[in-house]
Amino acid sequence: DENLEPMRAAIEKRATLVVRTNRGPAIRDVVQLLEKEQIPYVLQGAEDLLDDPALASGKKPPVLLGPETVVEERGKLRNSAAEFADRDLPVLFGSGECALARHLPLHVAYAVRYGLSPTDALAGITSATARAFQLGDRIGSLQKGKDADLVVFSGNPFEPQSRVLLVVCNGKIVVDRREDKP
Repeated sequence: DENLEPMRAAIEKRATLVVRTNRGPAIRDVVQLLEKEQIPYVLQGAEDLLDDPALASGKKPPVLLGPETVVEERGKLRNSAAEFADRDLPVLFGSGECALARHLPLHVAYAVRYGLSPTDALAGITSATARAFQLGDRIGSLQKGKDADLVVFSGNPFEPQSRVLLVVCNGKIVVDRREDKP
């Protein structure tokens, strides 16, 4: 059935399924099925998992969030990224579409401002995401032999006052705002 062709890579375990669900029973069923079949997956949304961690049957599936992770509910701020990370679930950040990707660092910084650890935030836009999508052997961390672009900030990358000092893409410096250039 050619309608199922996009699923071939996931069934063959060459790609990761992104399963969007917020409802508890669906989360439980998806986790059970995909774990049983050993199909790589990421949960998108999965809000009910915050209220009932048992839905994951002891598994630690990555959860794709974004672009907004800090929202106001009943007059209080809720940081779902921090809540998932506090439950030891890998948090991944997504923009929802290409046009919004440029705002993703701002949303991640906002999540850090309201309780997500900078370590979890950095992993959520680098190594955890690469691993979840089976790309960890090529990208996601700075290691010899991996593809990497690099951005050097004047301070903590999740602080609004930090400025970009250096950008390296494909091994070439494309932005250099250092005061003492070599």
